[in-house]
Amino acid sequence: MNWIFRDLPNIYPTPVNSGKEARQLADFYNCKHLYIGGPDLKVRSFDEFYYKQHQIPFESRWSLASVPSGPYSDLLFTKLNPGNESYILVNSTQSGNTKYKLKIENPSQKKIIEVYPATSNIYDWTKLVLEASEIHTIDTSFIHFVENIYASSSRSGLFYHLARISKTEFTRRLPWALVSYDRS
Repeated sequence: MNWIFRDLPNIYPTPVNSGKEARQLADFYNCKHLYIGGPDLKVRSFDEFYYKQHQIPFESRWSLASVPSGPYSDLLFTKLNPGNESYILVNSTQSGNTKYKLKIENPSQKKIIEVYPATSNIYDWTKLVLEASEIHTIDTSFIHFVENIYASSSRSGLFYHLARISKTEFTRRLPWALVSYDRS
């Protein structure tokens, strides 16, 4: 979180354990506590709900998107692709380390680079996202990360795998090819 807000001098990301602790901290610093979510949350469009809840135009989600490379982006790229080969970037693991077997066609036998917590900063994956010939992902924060990287442009070779059963849905703007899975 610190990386995301590093250029905003009035924002101090601080971990808290509860809403009560967050409110107390806000009172202590004499600042406003903004709650996100709540019982009215529409899980089928949660991203749009968060913006609407605070009267922010949803278009801001993309127009204000900024994804600077993390401090180890080049190093991670070199570590995972030392031969600078053409590769497919794959994110098949959700939070909690549940991994899904994805259906990926790879007739050219391109190198496969799996996304994993190589560093503590998702922005360190920026160069790997930008240089990938294809990106395959399930429903995780990684898809939002990719959406932010290409917020003001577009690209092909994006595959959204519906391997994970989720109650939530979110807005995608990029031309993701949907890959379905048999749920029986």
